[in-house]
Amino acid sequence: MILDEAIGAINDMATTVYSIAIAIEIRCLYSHSFRVFIMSFGVI
Repeated sequence: MILDEAIGAINDMATTVYSIAIAIEIRCLYSHSFRVFIMSFGVI
């Protein structure tokens, strides 16, 4: 019973960490492509 609860808690934590990592990655991707867009715009 306690083991199941512990596994559930670890699962929730892993899911949270994973979604935060994805959010950070998407934000970095967006800012990077935005920077590239600005740079290419500056070239023109």
